[in-house]
Amino acid sequence: KIMAMYQQKANQTCTNDSCYEEITSKRMPSSGYVINESKSYCSLDNINKDKDARLYTNQNGEHIISNLAKSSKCYLYFDKAPTANEKILSNITVKSGTPDFNKTAQITCSDATTCETTNGVYKAKDDDGDTYYFRGYVENNYVRFAGYWWRIIRINGDGSIRIIYDGTSPRKNGTVESSVAPIASSFNNSSGNGYTHDVGFKYTIAEVHGLKEKSTALIELEKWYNNNLTNFVDKIDPNAGFCGDRTPSTNIDSINNEGGTWQTTTYYAGYIRLVRPFYNKAIAPVLTCANKSDLYTISTSNKGNKSLEYPIGLITADEISMAGGLNDTINSNFYLYNGRQFVTMTPYFYNTYPEIFSYYNKISVVYPNSYVDLRPVINLRSDIKITGKGTADYPYIIN
Repeated sequence: KIMAMYQQKANQTCTNDSCYEEITSKRMPSSGYVINESKSYCSLDNINKDKDARLYTNQNGEHIISNLAKSSKCYLYFDKAPTANEKILSNITVKSGTPDFNKTAQITCSDATTCETTNGVYKAKDDDGDTYYFRGYVENNYVRFAGYWWRIIRINGDGSIRIIYDGTSPRKNGTVESSVAPIASSFNNSSGNGYTHDVGFKYTIAEVHGLKEKSTALIELEKWYNNNLTNFVDKIDPNAGFCGDRTPSTNIDSINNEGGTWQTTTYYAGYIRLVRPFYNKAIAPVLTCANKSDLYTISTSNKGNKSLEYPIGLITADEISMAGGLNDTINSNFYLYNGRQFVTMTPYFYNTYPEIFSYYNKISVVYPNSYVDLRPVINLRSDIKITGKGTADYPYIIN
């Protein structure tokens, strides 16, 4: 029997009585709120709290009021349920500064010249604003979604949550999982004219940023999406994109936007950022996408090339670098390592044949027609509701 209902006035942050107004003409919201367990209570005598009564909202969003006595009088306080990105950010402490991307990020380091213990969450910029990325040996980025286990790569600047497939069971960092990849495929096994078109997630022969044909990787990812994720489209962000940076250069030291048509040796932008000038030397990875044609999005998106049928892609080499990997330097002790080689969507360079960035126990390369793992990457909507803490025992679960 409800005696009265009050709602906090718009744009009010205080908690005294003047900040609230009585609800008289409508019902309480049926969803989107959770019981504030610390403030809510029941009383048997209007003075003392009944410590045996239970008032809480479960992981399914159901409000539980249990173990009441006959004469209980309860006072319920509700908070607006946080969105997925709000909940994740509330569970982490964002570290200040920028890690040294010339070093790997590991849980322990025996050689400070090649690795460091920069584990945690850091802030950077992407095309939409502030993005928060997980780095190193982190144990609070586990997600259970669509029957599979995933790891959070980062919260994008638009609030969506980028996750990467991580298997059919929770996998501890630094361990090998034989079933971790749902797809074994080449990036592109259509050899054509001397592999001339294999570096693009989509491509047009002899064009730098062409989008006419689908790569083998994209075809296989679309099949997997269609078989596994079509029942969850309301949870997946349709606007976020995937950057396959094909910015070319014939200069190894800087980007001059020349080359890329397989007429001359070409160093793609990812190579210049992550490898130049020596194989064990990184510069600075980025989470922005230099060319609209290289930002793969679906047709209803408000950005990118709008050429995808499904909102699915692969991780970039820059994201691996920011997560704790390093070119030609072993790191098998951070959250992306799974003991298997998986390909990215970042081109490396072209010299007779093109190469694509990949990861096994270090950032390395493969030929596009090499069979490796494809680990699907998707973006969850920012406004979905989740429960959990992001650990292997208590992962984030999408409601």
